[in-house]
Amino acid sequence: MLKLLNKLKKRLSLVQSKIFYLHPKIQVSQKGDLFLNFGKYGQEIEVACFSPDGSRLLTVKEVNQAIVWDVATQEKIGTIRPTSPLSGTKEGPTTGDFVVFIEAAVLNNSGDTAFLGLNDGTAGLFNVKDGERLSTYHDPNQEPASHWELIKAVEFSNDNSLALVGFFNRSIGIWETKNNSLVAFLRSPRTNQYVGKDQWVRHTLVSSIAISDDNRYVFAGYSDLTADIWDLKTGEVVFSAYEHQAGILSIFQDGFILRWATTSGDIWESINNQVPSKILSTGENWIAVAFSKEDSFLCLTSSYHVKEWYFKGTSRVLSEPGEVMFCAGFAEDIGYLEKHPLYYFPETHNRIVLQSEKERLPIELTGKGYDIITMLVSPKENFFAVHFDENVEIYSLPFADKISKILPPYSGKPLAFSNDEKYLVFCPENEIHKNSLLFWHIKQERIAFKIDNHNRPIQGIVFSPSSKRIISFDIGLAYLWEYNETSDSLLSLLSQQEISANDLEDIIFISEHQMILIKKQTLELWKDIKHLEWTVRIPYCFERQYFLSGNTNQLFIAYPFHRIVAFNLNDGCILRFHKGNFPRPQVFGHGLRWEGPGGPYLHIGEGPRGWQVPQKISPDKKLTIVQTENGADLITFDDNSKILKHIPFKERMRASCILDDKVLIVNSKGEIITASRKQVSPPKK
Repeated sequence: MLKLLNKLKKRLSLVQSKIFYLHPKIQVSQKGDLFLNFGKYGQEIEVACFSPDGSRLLTVKEVNQAIVWDVATQEKIGTIRPTSPLSGTKEGPTTGDFVVFIEAAVLNNSGDTAFLGLNDGTAGLFNVKDGERLSTYHDPNQEPASHWELIKAVEFSNDNSLALVGFFNRSIGIWETKNNSLVAFLRSPRTNQYVGKDQWVRHTLVSSIAISDDNRYVFAGYSDLTADIWDLKTGEVVFSAYEHQAGILSIFQDGFILRWATTSGDIWESINNQVPSKILSTGENWIAVAFSKEDSFLCLTSSYHVKEWYFKGTSRVLSEPGEVMFCAGFAEDIGYLEKHPLYYFPETHNRIVLQSEKERLPIELTGKGYDIITMLVSPKENFFAVHFDENVEIYSLPFADKISKILPPYSGKPLAFSNDEKYLVFCPENEIHKNSLLFWHIKQERIAFKIDNHNRPIQGIVFSPSSKRIISFDIGLAYLWEYNETSDSLLSLLSQQEISANDLEDIIFISEHQMILIKKQTLELWKDIKHLEWTVRIPYCFERQYFLSGNTNQLFIAYPFHRIVAFNLNDGCILRFHKGNFPRPQVFGHGLRWEGPGGPYLHIGEGPRGWQVPQKISPDKKLTIVQTENGADLITFDDNSKILKHIPFKERMRASCILDDKVLIVNSKGEIITASRKQVSPPKK
């Protein structure tokens, strides 16, 4: 959730003056602080739809009331106020009484029946004229309206004979509208599997649903932007797409072999730069993976099992879920020690385990306040440091003998061991040594020297291969230091380089005098951080991750949609692209276009109420309307996505309808915009 808020804050701070991106439930202060759930619902139209012939319009402003209008006369035809047995109870995600919310809506071909999805886990057909409820559709394995549950996707078949409803757990129901009998209730084979690193049940919610013209194929697009297509005749999944949304957790390179692990529990492999193939699919969800050079690897599952998987397809559990789930970020500190060889992982809030093929060595931290925050292994794998609360302890490997304990006010977050393993550097978390770096001499058990030139929060520190040169950096400056080996206690400042605030992500030494600066939009090779030798532009996105090869001459950057780019750090050239062979969608405005049996299909994601921009495709599936900053574009729904016409208007688009001769749009203020289908050039920017 914190990551989501940070992303929203960054985006909104850039565009807070543009109403297109704002919503009544959020506010950005002049300082850039983001406030959610500010104000009340019902300040604008949040849900809307046109009838397929464009004659009627349904709008939802008050959360529990749908109004149907005649588009030509703009007169009110009917009002629908759904009720629920949950009303007045404490069911729901808030502390207040349950209130019915209309979450999704479509009108049938004639516009006299509304199909509404509610927040009590049910959907239903309603008579537009008098508001009478004609049906209640729900998960057949549950009692109707028994608990709070969102229904964000409802749809009719083209002939209106079928009603489709999307549920949580990647499930969909299909009913006959004539007699409300259940035709099929389908669950994805991945019904409870999370794909991304963040495990949230809302990710399994169906956010888009559709059926082919011949009523044979049913499409379900989920909140996490994965998708399935079923053959309604057989009930079998004939198309499944999830790999594109899997995050890359770890990359392993050994000669000509490149392997990577994803959050969806898969291992991919490319040999000699060939097209990657999936060599292992576990059906699990992983949040951390550590490769070894053997025939196995270590993983931490989303259920907090620590497991060793073998590439032949078998596994063993090394640790059952325990208090590790309360260790926050430390739970992801798992790894492999090649020298010994050993796996290491956290088991509880105060226990670390060193695991070999046959032996298990638990390291129990005892005493008050032993809540582990992070663990750091030295470059030559002779030591590891554990940060817990305000203390730091250093242990030797492989037998975990405690050799040092660093107490406040000197202790703090360990940032790095020197490559010669002489020093451990940490940043104290107190006012006495604020924004300082302390160098702890491991053998002599003392503070050897410190760096206190930084006036801003320190981001990191890196050592050259010989450890004689050191770079420390904050959000504004990078300093290059030289270690005076004779005195064993002095650092000389060689140079400094100004850095744009929040632009630098990391620094990597590739030789004694050359270092790579990884910035948001560039890779840069510097000599002594004085002379820029080359720079390469790289795409930036929030979900980007990078991994350094073992020989430090290649940098792998992993992007969303499961794409890896390999860079040569000697000259900045792109060596190769790695992309798994699996279905990928085409981005269309705020949605995705999927090809598949009975398609194409439009997939809209899901978010807080009123945040998602709805899109519809034309009956012939050749056109769609995409929201722009100053209106919307009518574009072709194909690989070319050609803009046919720009339609200017203000506020957010809430619904659209593409007819033979014109286009209808309603915005968040309830204004209806009508535009001819006549092709014109898009406006000049």
